Parts: sequence; C-alpha cells; structure tokens
Amino acid sequence: MSGDRQGRILVTGGYGYDNAGDEAQLNASLSRLKADYPGYEIVVLTHDREQTARVHHHDTLADSPREAFYDHNSSRFYFPHKPLDKARFLLRASWVLANAYLLRLRLGTWLLDAKARDLLELLRGSDLLFYSGGGYITAKTRSRFWDALFFIACAKVFRVPVALSGQTIGLWREGPNRALARWSLNKVDLISVRDPVDSIAALEDIDMAAHKYRAVCDDATFCERSESAAYRQVLAGLGLHADDLAGGYIALNIHYWGMPPEQRRPMLEEIAALLDAVVAQRPMPVVLVPMTPTDTDTMLQAQPLFARRPVVFECGFDFRVIRALLADASVCVTMKHHPIIFALGEGTPTVALNYSSYYQHKNAGAMALFGVQDYCIRLDDAGYDRAAAARLIVSTVDARQDLSGSIRAHHADLRERQDAFFRDVRSVVRA
Repeated sequence: MSGDRQGRILVTGGYGYDNAGDEAQLNASLSRLKADYPGYEIVVLTHDREQTARVHHHDTLADSPREAFYDHNSSRFYFPHKPLDKARFLLRASWVLANAYLLRLRLGTWLLDAKARDLLELLRGSDLLFYSGGGYITAKTRSRFWDALFFIACAKVFRVPVALSGQTIGLWREGPNRALARWSLNKVDLISVRDPVDSIAALEDIDMAAHKYRAVCDDATFCERSESAAYRQVLAGLGLHADDLAGGYIALNIHYWGMPPEQRRPMLEEIAALLDAVVAQRPMPVVLVPMTPTDTDTMLQAQPLFARRPVVFECGFDFRVIRALLADASVCVTMKHHPIIFALGEGTPTVALNYSSYYQHKNAGAMALFGVQDYCIRLDDAGYDRAAAARLIVSTVDARQDLSGSIRAHHADLRERQDAFFRDVRSVVRA
C-alpha cells in the first residue's frame, strides 16, 4: 500500500462473471472515482481477480464479500434455496457482523478464516464503501441482497460512509426482506437509483429519509465504447459484411433468467416469430447480442427458430465492442437491461421485451429516464398481441432519426444528475 495515499475507497458490485453490463458499470465508476480522488487507493472487490484485472487494467483488488465471507468460488453455500440453507446463510452473515463489532473494540476476531478477517480489516481502514450499479438490492437476487445488506451494516460498525450508485431497489416479496432492507439501507449515506418510480417507492416503503436518495441513471450509461471497426470485424467473421449492413440491422438480446423451464421454449418461439414479422416488413439482418455466457446458450437455442437464421455476436462479452454495435443498430430489441442502457446511451431507439415484474421494474424504469417508456412490450401480459408488437418495432425503425434526437436530448440532464450525485458523495467521504 502506498505510504502517501490520501485515503481508500472500496468498490463492490457484480464483477468477475463476464457480464458485459456489470463490467461496464465498473468501467464508468472506476473512471469517475479515479478522476475525483486522484490520491486515493481504489480497491475493487471481486470474486475473480484475474478477470477484473484483465478487463479493467486495474490491479488494486481484493476478495468480494461473497468470496471472503461465503466461499462463493468453492461451495454452493452462497445460493440458499431451502429454509435450512437460508437460515445458515443468515447465521453466517450475522457472525461476520458480530466479528466487525469485535474488531471495532480491538478484541480481534473469533472463528473467522484469514480471508474474511482481511476483508473486515480492509473495510475498517477505508474512507468510503461504494456499491457500483446493479439489480442486487432486490429480494429477487436473495443471496446478493442479504450479502449487500450485511456488508453495509459492517461498514457502519466501522463508521465508514456508504454510497450506492445506479441501483434497482425493491421487490421485497417477503416480510423479512422488507425488515432487513429497512434495518440496513437506512444506514446508507447516499443512494442513486436507475429508475424514477419503482425504486423510489421501495425506499419510501422502508421510510428512508428523502434527502438520501434520488433518481439518476445506470452507472454504465456513459461507459467507454470501441470504434465501429471492432464490431464490423466480428460481423465480417460471421459472414455479415458492409453490403449486408447497408440497410441497417436489428440488435436483439434474448434472456430468460428466472423464467420457469417450461416457459422458455414457447418464449423463444414467440420472439423468433415476432422478429420474423418485423423483418418481413423491413428486411434487414438480425444480430443476436449475448451479454453473458448464459445468454449465448439461450441464443444458440433460439437461432434455428428464425425464418432467416441470425448470427450470434460473440466478442468475449467485451462491453466496449457490444456498445459500439448497439450504437449503429437500426433498433435494439432486448429482454435484458444493459442493452437498453448501452443503446440509449448512444441514442439508439430501443424496444424492451419484459416478461416479469422484475424486468418491468428494471427495463421500463430505465426507458423512462430517456422518455421512451412507451416502447416496452409485456410478453407476459394477457393482452399481448404479436402484430401490434411488430408494428411498434417497425415504427421505431422508421422513426430512428427523430427518436434518436429525442433520446439524446436527455443525455445532458442525466450527466448533470450524475455530477450532482458524485458531488454529494464527496461530502460524505470520511476525512
């Protein structure tokens, strides 16, 4: 550790999984924190140090809470489903929190291994705990939700300020989750959320002080992107050349995390039929855009269902290249959240396909920040109509130029919101 550092900031989130959206959030957050705190040691907490160092060219790393406290990389302990497993998880989290109190009293730790003790010591000596972006402060992602709530509590034991940036919050579902959220999140100093309605309502539901939170945007909204040549090279390797793209292309993400297995095949068939209906009216290639390794598996299953076989865009989940691809698309059609953010951050018109309350919360909220919340289709709605959905996508393609201008008009406001949030973060960093 440098002897002349002014302070330390811990950055944590969902890194190390080859998830393009999560890595883009870290990219933008690291860039901002390094600019705002040039003399600080910025430590990224990750469960895969090698991957994080490679993607972000940042080597000040430590184990994430999920690895240090719950052995994420070597056991299934982190994914509790049965009541007994949930109880064990909460007992372990409570034990870590109790040890934080012991450390504060300078009594050492008891029955903690070295990596857990090291993370608590690292946290104790930090000046800010910064949660960068994500949908993990929701009960839909139970273990990550509990992990975050208890780590926040540990930070406050050590009187370390906590800021949560670009979050989706809520969907408590169970009474105990609401109680845990109230107990932990009310300790947080500042929160920015990435949707203007539902996450705000969730924070109001747990009686959080209004001055502590505000709607801003996803941390990845203004992340880095590659030059267009990078994605064109990938497409050329897949057989799509400049002449094939001259009339435009549709970027499509298919993602069914959390969907019951028996619903997956019918959903893939419906999406293929929907896009076939669009392409019948506006002939152009469809490019399938995976954001995670599991997306790739899903899209390979979907690929043969289309009348005109689409290509699967494989670039190692490089968020910079994916963002460049979406920047030039005629339209982005997506089930997942971060293609929305990449596309709208570049002014590309987008249609969100939502199939659950969780994705409606995330996706419609993101769209609303850019004034395009009406371009959402609820696939799970009893009133869903394929022909109407196809007309919406076709109209989006036809109005690309006007829609792009309208979307870009929101960029300056969102940048100012981010700037204001980070100014407030500076005011709470421990001196």
